[in-house]
Amino acid sequence: MRAYKFNNGEFINGLEVIDINYSDKMAQMKCHCGNIFVAGRGNLWSGGTKSCGCLVIKSNGYLRYNTPHKKELGAFKRMHDRVRDRLSYKGIKIQWDRTPEGFKKFFAHIGNIPSNLVKPSLGRKIHSLGYVEGNIMWEEHSLNSKKRRGTRYES
Repeated sequence: MRAYKFNNGEFINGLEVIDINYSDKMAQMKCHCGNIFVAGRGNLWSGGTKSCGCLVIKSNGYLRYNTPHKKELGAFKRMHDRVRDRLSYKGIKIQWDRTPEGFKKFFAHIGNIPSNLVKPSLGRKIHSLGYVEGNIMWEEHSLNSKKRRGTRYES
């Protein structure tokens, strides 16, 4: 087996080595964004670790990136999945692309999930208009699940 010998101050995959613990095979690293994190030496050597998690990665059309708004990002991804996968959503418009820039615009419009919601859900005021600015809102899941196209709950 090859020995992983890294020196403090050395750069590996754009990450600076802060401290190495050879007994537990871990290294304390400084990311290009300034965050300090711990990574396995094997992952560093193989190139598997390239950041602390701050890099934007798109694989197979799925958006993944480090954000403090994980629940909002989850709702954003599910919104796109529903429109893509369900026949009943055919023709429904989404204003924001499934990209980091699209999520930023979506989040700037809708904001954080309100803390008073027990089980938050992304709802539409008028279902036929789709997911567009002015037509989406955070609401309780139980209310949103009652709303269907053409029901008395639709405003």
